[in-house]
Amino acid sequence: YALASGAFMLASGMQQAAGSFGKRGLGEIAFSAALAALFFAGLGVFGRSYEAMAWAYILSFGGAGLVLLLNSGAARPGPLPARETLAALVQYSAYSFGAGVGSFLVLNVQGLLLNAYLPPEAVGKYAAYYAATIGIAAYLSYAVGTVLFPKAAASANRRRLWELSAAGWARIAPAAALLLVGAEFAILTLMGRHQYGMEPRLMLLFAAGGAAMMVYSSLAQIIFSEGVKAARLSLAMALGGGAVNVAACLLLIPVLKVAGAALALLLTYLCLLVWLFRIKEDYL
Repeated sequence: YALASGAFMLASGMQQAAGSFGKRGLGEIAFSAALAALFFAGLGVFGRSYEAMAWAYILSFGGAGLVLLLNSGAARPGPLPARETLAALVQYSAYSFGAGVGSFLVLNVQGLLLNAYLPPEAVGKYAAYYAATIGIAAYLSYAVGTVLFPKAAASANRRRLWELSAAGWARIAPAAALLLVGAEFAILTLMGRHQYGMEPRLMLLFAAGGAAMMVYSSLAQIIFSEGVKAARLSLAMALGGGAVNVAACLLLIPVLKVAGAALALLLTYLCLLVWLFRIKEDYL
């Protein structure tokens, strides 16, 4: 799954960078259609198990990624970049990799800590609420970022882009949180209300965390598009956010259980937003 999804993300990013937005969009549609078809076909082979979903993801990610890579010309070998260009690419890639580690500490480490502190039923409840809010928010943030980042990088007036985005989010963030609450209601109903429940406090905390994630992700794209200097900032903020999240989880999960994990995520993104607003003048 990691190899297949990595190939798809790499190919999708190459299409985005090349300005092939139509091909990239068709790749996303093809992946989604293949995923649905393969999942339902897999139910007949594996039954109602995670294996059916796993193979559906592997084959749909891998197939769409391979087609996009072949279409992008990546399969044809070309000359290596000049030493100076390669050094800049390696430096930027190292910052991006470190930022990815920080993102893991924010988005993925909670499940590991919950497994250490809580019984399986509570971990399952967390996974259900997470999928209904943070999973959706993460995908929407990724979709916005693929459009906003290149626009910000090419813009001669990032300050104006920041002001418009910040003013827009000030108006629509509450609506985004309500939309995520609605998604929770629909998804938890389908998954089984008797099994996962619908706790108002949990629903609001997860929805608020998802909304804060979307606000931060979109505004951060404008700041991080500045270049290598901003890539260093991206690394620092990702690792800083990861440290805040881990510390908050260790403090809150033993006391508040699943709500502690949701609150830790919300506090992490609020801290990152405050940090972003405090340093924005140096990057606009």
